[in-house]
Amino acid sequence: MYNKMKQLTVRHTVMISEAQAKSLATLKDYNVNVSQFIRMAIKEKLKRDWPKIKAEKERFKFPF
Repeated sequence: MYNKMKQLTVRHTVMISEAQAKSLATLKDYNVNVSQFIRMAIKEKLKRDWPKIKAEKERFKFPF
């Protein structure tokens, strides 16, 4: 039963500044799930910027 509920995750280490660490600690003090907050922020950023990222790659794919 445990295997059915197991979520596949990949560990990725990221360096953050001291100010960012303090901000995340403040969120934790307000009982915010910091891991989930970061995941949601990444998802939102990718959703917003993906068309520009994709267009930039395609532009370099056909330079002529």
